[in-house]
Amino acid sequence: MWAIITAPALAAGSETLPGSGVLLVRPGQAPVPVAASYLYLKDPGGTLTLDQVKDRRAEFVPLGLGDAPNFGMSPDTHWFRVGLYPEADEDARQILKTFEVTAPTVSQVRVAVVDPVTGQTLSDLQTGYGYPFLSRPEPYRAVAVPLVLDPGRPVDLYLQLRSQGSLDAAATLWDPKDFETYSRNSYLVYGLYFGALGALILYNLMLFVSLRDTTYLLYVAFAGALAMGNLAHTGIGFQFLWPEAVGWTGVAHVILYALVLFFGPLFCRSFLRLDIHSRLLSGLMVTCAAAALVVIALTLTLGFRVAAIAESLLGMIFPVLAVVSGILAWMRGQRSARWFLLAWSILLVGIALLAARNMDFIPNTFVTRHALQIGNVLEMLLLSFALAERIADLRRQKAEAEAEAVSARQAMVAALERTERELERAVDSRTRELMAINDTLVRQRNELSQAVQTDSLTGLANRAGVRDRLQMSIARCGPGSFVGVLLMDLNGFKEINDSFGHLSGDVVLREVGKRLRSCVHRSSDTVGRLGGDEFVVVLAGLKTPEDAGTVAATINRVLAEPVPLGETRVNPGASIGIASYPVDGDDVDTLLEIADRRMYAVKREAKAGVVL
Repeated sequence: MWAIITAPALAAGSETLPGSGVLLVRPGQAPVPVAASYLYLKDPGGTLTLDQVKDRRAEFVPLGLGDAPNFGMSPDTHWFRVGLYPEADEDARQILKTFEVTAPTVSQVRVAVVDPVTGQTLSDLQTGYGYPFLSRPEPYRAVAVPLVLDPGRPVDLYLQLRSQGSLDAAATLWDPKDFETYSRNSYLVYGLYFGALGALILYNLMLFVSLRDTTYLLYVAFAGALAMGNLAHTGIGFQFLWPEAVGWTGVAHVILYALVLFFGPLFCRSFLRLDIHSRLLSGLMVTCAAAALVVIALTLTLGFRVAAIAESLLGMIFPVLAVVSGILAWMRGQRSARWFLLAWSILLVGIALLAARNMDFIPNTFVTRHALQIGNVLEMLLLSFALAERIADLRRQKAEAEAEAVSARQAMVAALERTERELERAVDSRTRELMAINDTLVRQRNELSQAVQTDSLTGLANRAGVRDRLQMSIARCGPGSFVGVLLMDLNGFKEINDSFGHLSGDVVLREVGKRLRSCVHRSSDTVGRLGGDEFVVVLAGLKTPEDAGTVAATINRVLAEPVPLGETRVNPGASIGIASYPVDGDDVDTLLEIADRRMYAVKREAKAGVVL
């Protein structure tokens, strides 16, 4: 969105005009941190409109938090105002600028340019990770808004920020060429960082394949979660991997960093062999991993903010525990622990700094904003030494074990030769017995499961089977799809039983079951009998609710054909009621109740037919 601003010229002054909340804008100007000039208005309920904020222009106060203000885990909406005074220049027809909101993880960003004299809104853009990425005016990992200013005409720039997590209000006013260079260089740096992390993941994955040591697999999982978490945190994942997944973007970095805090303790526990050196520390590491899973559960249930606070606290506790574990392993003679201790300490100090910055315990600076990436790069360099020394330790231990095994093997060869054949026979016999028992149990289980969910008379699904298949169809129903429930009752079936006997009634029920099966051809659909002369058809994956009516019409036509009973033919007919998910309800009982009600409406009014 471009703000086209025209006004009489304003005489140029110094770099910043006197007074707070004002910036002087020049062509070719170096990048200017905007946050130091913010005027600030808090909107606790998030109810103020832009017009109301403009009316309360005089209530804005200086922020006084420096170039990189951070409000921590604040749930409030925050408004910022800064006056832009384009320098009067007869040679410049327009001044082009790019306004960058530095933090990628702000859910809602609103940038409005307003004429301070008339109060007219010249441009108004709403974006952030709460909106699809393609809604952004610039394809950039954070929010970058192009501005076109007319020399000499002052404007007010209003910035509204709302975030579920840490609220970073830093912003910069760029010359477009400088911003393009900065953006290109930043993507290059991130590309090198993620490339190095990917190489580390691949290297350790190859070591796992070669050594079959789960420690390397745990490290691969930890590094992979860290890479994905950083992709989410930097906004690169939102830009390139899931640009339309707004809901996922809102919780991605919390869930992915929780996975880092899940695999990290398990990796520490395995690498340092804490189960041998310290059961207490081993249990604490497992507790930390479990706490990370609780964070994920909190994210999915109670919401982002509670989970983010819990994760930040866990991120500050875990580094201390990891460092203590490394010290203990080093003191007990594990040589690779010294490199691990140094590497892991640097990384986890970075995590702790980031968590403390998110909680607004420490200032928001370049180092604290990028502490995780800086610590991770240093950790990769140092941990390579730890892993190499671990391999050397394993080889040395293997050589010692092999030397001990040679002498022991010579003493055991004779006994092994005597018992080997007997053991093989015993194992083979026992294996055959167990396989036979297992086959019997599997067959009995399948038969029992089939019997429990099958109507013995018709071979169709019974009430339990119908409910199970309907619940499964609802769970698998995607957006734009529907599940149809056709509940039908045979008209005049009681008269058939009374006139021809129950055996003839059973013949009719079996024939109806066969005809219903002939009307349903997809494996995902279900035909069942609830009991008596009540039948149900569950149609999964319908494109429209009306498709169920088409199938019902076919069923009515098929059931209209007479059923032979010896030399007599009977035609009971059917009344069919239809309900569909999610139009009529979102659970099994509701859908069956609505279909049953509509079926009885057919019985009362028409004696046969279909009610949608």
